[in-house]
Amino acid sequence: MTEQIKYTLEEANQYFAVACNNKIWKLLEKKESTEDEQEEMINLAHASLLHWSKSPHCKKVNLQRGEYLIAMAYIHAGRKEQALYYAERCKKITEDRREENEDFEGAFGISFILIYFLMVLLYNDFVYPFVVLFAIPMSFVGAFLALAIAKSSLSIFTLMGLVVMMGLVCKNSILIVDFANKEKEQGKNSYDALIAAGKERLRPILMTTIAMVLGMLPIAIASGAGSEWKNGLGWSLVGGLTSSMCLTVFIVPCVYMVVDTIKAKISSRETKPFALWQRLRLYFRLS
Repeated sequence: MTEQIKYTLEEANQYFAVACNNKIWKLLEKKESTEDEQEEMINLAHASLLHWSKSPHCKKVNLQRGEYLIAMAYIHAGRKEQALYYAERCKKITEDRREENEDFEGAFGISFILIYFLMVLLYNDFVYPFVVLFAIPMSFVGAFLALAIAKSSLSIFTLMGLVVMMGLVCKNSILIVDFANKEKEQGKNSYDALIAAGKERLRPILMTTIAMVLGMLPIAIASGAGSEWKNGLGWSLVGGLTSSMCLTVFIVPCVYMVVDTIKAKISSRETKPFALWQRLRLYFRLS
């Protein structure tokens, strides 16, 4: 007995749309086509768009591709008015996608600025907040890797997850930098302060991050109605938090040490002229 392959209605619509697209491209590759082939091409393009639109999780890029194929089919058939109509519809979808991307770019920028100024108020310093924000690029590495492994696309919910992740991953850096600053106030040097911060703050970092990752796993691996929208959000947070947990403990102390060394060199250069002037004044007074 042959094994029966079961598909959901959504998967069947997607497979049929992809099959129509492949057939259309084969027909478009021909330099000359008959009227029957042109009509078949137009019907297949309309059928592809219809089946894409029936999918509850249809992305705008799929609709855009469908409108584009219909326009190409009409151009190939020599029907310029219909081709122009669907080309305008394709252009409108492209503009909508561009506006959405611009909105999220603004959201990323605003969240980055707000986090920075909040850290400035916390540390009363303009340099150490950059050490805290260094955890954000490391979290993006894990987020995009998790999305690639899970084969999730950058949907609106995924971008929302990335914005939320920016605020969550900074807490690891805050725990390390804040403890190191307190140790330095007690008279320790930067190296000893970072060693103590790593030992004391490793457990809280692991506990809080693992708790958040386990809390987001049900959303990431959910399978049901509307799960594809939530999966991207879950995987972006799971990957970002995991990579931040693994990399922050090693890289943030290194960045802190480099920043502290540069600050010490700059401050020593600023005090040297002042110290030389004091010596000259003392010399002329004694003479």
